[in-house]
Amino acid sequence: MITDKDFKQIGELNYLPWVGENYSNKLLIVGESHYGEDTEKRIQEVNHPDFTRAAVLDMGVTGNTYGKVKFYNNIWRIGRKFNTELSTQDFWHSVGYLNIIQSAMIELKNRPEQKDFERGTSAFLKSLLLLRPKYCLMAGLSSHGYVMNFAEQNDFRIINTLYHEKVGRSFPRQIDIEHSSGFKTILIFIKHPSKYFSYNAWGDFLVKNFPDLI
Repeated sequence: MITDKDFKQIGELNYLPWVGENYSNKLLIVGESHYGEDTEKRIQEVNHPDFTRAAVLDMGVTGNTYGKVKFYNNIWRIGRKFNTELSTQDFWHSVGYLNIIQSAMIELKNRPEQKDFERGTSAFLKSLLLLRPKYCLMAGLSSHGYVMNFAEQNDFRIINTLYHEKVGRSFPRQIDIEHSSGFKTILIFIKHPSKYFSYNAWGDFLVKNFPDLI
């Protein structure tokens, strides 16, 4: 059984991952960044270790405070391409979720730097050994090169890479990796599911190529 104590042993990991109550080591969704307004209080709130879990619960599952945020809602809509009756609650409680970037970005003012991706990629790869998903749905293309570069440093070897046919203006990418312990997982990189994102097109791509994703 995974415990928070296990996650806290990962030095690069600031945010504790969301692990749905019905998570079955199948699908881990990997976002990019959490953003906060340019105030010290808000940045401290967003940097709290439980913030990822609070964000998924509020912005993905309930919508109580901020409403259903497009990023989380589009990911759920992808899930509905596999099962049209899939509720937000059932979807988010069946998956794991974490972000690559392990500290708050100031909204509209900055983007993650190389050092942020390097630290976060190591945290992500180490977290895989606890979460052990069959698939990782990488919600954004920015981390692709960092995974390629840092896999070996974290005792993973790349056993397959693939660029799929273009969806919209972006090429979906795939990396299959294997840890020295024998654990394997498939990373699927898609366009960031926020602005100008077609959940129908990307959902159709995933259903066609990974029919057992959800």
